[in-house]
Amino acid sequence: MPTKPIRPVAIGSPSHEVRIIGGQWKRSKIKVIDRPGLRPTPDRVRETLFNWLGQDLTDWRCVDAFAGTGALGFEAASRGAQSVLMLEQDAQLVMLLSQTRERLKAHTVQVQKGDAMMALQRLAPSSLDVVFFMPTCCNDQSRDNPSKPSGAPHESHSDRCLFWNF
Repeated sequence: MPTKPIRPVAIGSPSHEVRIIGGQWKRSKIKVIDRPGLRPTPDRVRETLFNWLGQDLTDWRCVDAFAGTGALGFEAASRGAQSVLMLEQDAQLVMLLSQTRERLKAHTVQVQKGDAMMALQRLAPSSLDVVFFMPTCCNDQSRDNPSKPSGAPHESHSDRCLFWNF
């Protein structure tokens, strides 16, 4: 029986896409561009997070601060979130997020260019159910001085709102 030739795999080369792992867009691909500090949330981490939050996020209001690839926000929208606000400062990433939003017809997702920390200060904690907080910049003040260890849930002033910092 003839065997297929083995194609070499580049070790350590970046995957240029991630997949949505659950919900209506399960297996849909999200493009990832090479960008310093951009770290898409790995499948295993997202799977663990959404197993903890629940598979059905119907009526949840979410913010994906420092959205980057939008993996967390699109995952939440795919699982029925009522609204997902993606905040991103990088213009090229904002454009990519908007393209992904259009391709998926993700009408509950809003992409906003700007400073995530400033935008979060303007939002009432009672208007949110979850904030995914994953700064891409190592010099960011919130990254340098986290109030809890990375990966720990952060409760806000509202008993319904949870901040998730990676």
